[in-house]
Amino acid sequence: MNDDRVRFEPAATLGPDAAVESDVRSENGRITLTGDLPGTLSGPLLERLVRSVPGVVDVELRLGAPA
Repeated sequence: MNDDRVRFEPAATLGPDAAVESDVRSENGRITLTGDLPGTLSGPLLERLVRSVPGVVDVELRLGAPA
C-alpha cells in the first residue's frame, strides 16, 4: 500500500486545499488517519476518497478540526 497515494488522493480529486497533512498509517490495506481534518473536507467525504484508492479495505479517521 502506498501511503503517499492515500495522502494525495483528496488533493488530486479536489485540489491542493484538500491535501491530507495528517499521519497516514497502513497495515494490510487498513488505513488510519490521525491529525487535523483538512478544512475543505468533511470526514465522510475524506473517507470515501481514501476508500477509492486501490488496495484500501478499511478506513479509520482520528481527525480533529483544523486549528
